[in-house]
Amino acid sequence: DREDRSVSALPPTPVRLRRLDLRQAASDPAVAAARQALLRRGAVPDPSVRDAARAILADVRGRGDAAVREANERFGGAAADRRLILEPGVLSAARDALPADIRAGLEVMIEHIGRFAATQLPATSRTTVAPGIEIERRWTPLRRIGAYVPGGSAAYPSSLVMCAVPARVAGVGELIVASPADRDGRLSPILLGAAGLLGVDAFVVAGGAQAVGALAYGLPEAGLAPVDRIVGPGNAWVTAAKLEVFGEVGIDLPAG
Repeated sequence: DREDRSVSALPPTPVRLRRLDLRQAASDPAVAAARQALLRRGAVPDPSVRDAARAILADVRGRGDAAVREANERFGGAAADRRLILEPGVLSAARDALPADIRAGLEVMIEHIGRFAATQLPATSRTTVAPGIEIERRWTPLRRIGAYVPGGSAAYPSSLVMCAVPARVAGVGELIVASPADRDGRLSPILLGAAGLLGVDAFVVAGGAQAVGALAYGLPEAGLAPVDRIVGPGNAWVTAAKLEVFGEVGIDLPAG
């Protein structure tokens, strides 16, 4: 309540909007330059974020679990009890503790997204190009994927469902989720319950670049192997880290 009163007492911050008439791009070099700058924005415009994410990833790659724990302590995202991995039993208990209406809503969401994802499954095809010569295009599911789910000050069970359901429909073998705790070290019970509904195999309590590093390089002490692909949305640090690990593991798109 004190925070609410202090925020409401602050004077409004003025906002200045600038009009950009794209019709003038052909005749006005300034408008053309502004348009080009908007169209060519990178996923991580700040080079310092890219450099810092690269350093965190190198540390996680070299020191594993300890590096992730230290980054969590430094940047936020650690659980109150400092657990790095939540096992399926914890997620199942959270699932069973979901309020009935919340669980029903999540189950409907999972069903609907799964129904749509099923229409996107590619089919293996075989073509005879000459007598005795056949070429097959075969689709097989990945062995392990990692889904980054934003967390901390807010929880996004919908992001988890959107990442996990297509993976389950595709037949992915193992699903690992990474998401940070809030500033008090707590994780959303609804997010954990959704993970239980989806049969998540392991839940890594970490955020930012260190979480991406945990998914990409694994956590040797915890017995967590690297994933084959990382999916999901995140902030600039997550995006930068995904770009850095691309090539060693697959990613969806930089921004998820």
